[in-house]
Amino acid sequence: MRLPDGADGRRILRSTMARGHGSIGKRSVCAAALLLAACSESLTPHIYDPGVVHEETGAFPVGEIGSFSGAQGAEALAFHRGFARALDECNARGGSQGRSSELQVFDDRGRPEDARAGVQRLVGPNGAVAIGCSSSAECIQAARAAAGVVPIVPGGSGRTAEERGYAAGRELVAAFESAKKILPREVAAELAAAAGRPYPRAP
Repeated sequence: MRLPDGADGRRILRSTMARGHGSIGKRSVCAAALLLAACSESLTPHIYDPGVVHEETGAFPVGEIGSFSGAQGAEALAFHRGFARALDECNARGGSQGRSSELQVFDDRGRPEDARAGVQRLVGPNGAVAIGCSSSAECIQAARAAAGVVPIVPGGSGRTAEERGYAAGRELVAAFESAKKILPREVAAELAAAAGRPYPRAP
């Protein structure tokens, strides 16, 4: 799936896991911060567009939102390493239901309005089927409010941020593998069933 042209597309850092994953480095994070600062469009609330076409073959996009250039940058990078490793391991085994995942990463700078903007980009133009989030509770709440049926997955259990990211990634992989189709609603239903909670889950 092609990224949109222009500044909106450049705001997303892509970990091209289907072609061999590489961790986000400091240079990429700094570039993301500069690009985010350069964008001045209004951050209006946006609900997931059900008209987005999700491919049912080939690699599928998975989003990640973190405060990479905020005060919690080190923790966000550690979460990313664990989250990406879980997806990368799945890709190495042949993917989920024979499909590889492609990770797209957005820096929310620790701001709820940017978390909302990140969801807009990830689930709108790019069609992410799920989004991992290592940000604050306020950013997670803002992300869920804009995500519609697309599940927002915070850190799982673990002593360190990397362990929590890995647990969140493994949780998503299990949902991808058990869902009837790798589509937002089906993945969200599997996540809810695994956690023993009703679906859909209120933000």
